[in-house]
Amino acid sequence: MKIDILIVHFAVVAAVAVPYILFVLAAARQRKDLRSRFNSEAIALDLKLDWVDRWNSNIIGIDKTRQKVVFVQRRREEIVVQVIDLKIIKSSVLLHETATVKIDKKKEEVLQKVELELSMYNGDIQTISFFDCDMTYYQDYEMKNAEKWSQIIKESISFRPLVQSAA
Repeated sequence: MKIDILIVHFAVVAAVAVPYILFVLAAARQRKDLRSRFNSEAIALDLKLDWVDRWNSNIIGIDKTRQKVVFVQRRREEIVVQVIDLKIIKSSVLLHETATVKIDKKKEEVLQKVELELSMYNGDIQTISFFDCDMTYYQDYEMKNAEKWSQIIKESISFRPLVQSAA
């Protein structure tokens, strides 16, 4: 085989492999940044997380003894952190928004938003956005994860030990 053809083969392989490897390394760095931010928030709040889930650009965890939820999400180029104190939550409602899209002459429902709306005892409302099609272009069991965490939060706010004073 001639050296020229061998050089061309290596150049073609490098032209395909190098960008692929760079994309994989960039995505791994973003996941690592998200994980380290989540861990630093949990350490700063002195939480011992009983349950942690990771999907897409989201990490959520709950400390059932301290009644706190930490939610870290990558939105475009920023990382958003939400800390929810379950002691002040009155109720939670899972909201989702879909749009009807015509694909191949069939109407299909496409998920647009998935949010968990938390109502506080003082009347305020806090929203956890699990998915928004304007910020994230791909889905990874968003409804399943949102339903799961809605149930976990509902169970946590319904099971509050009552402290009664001894007479």
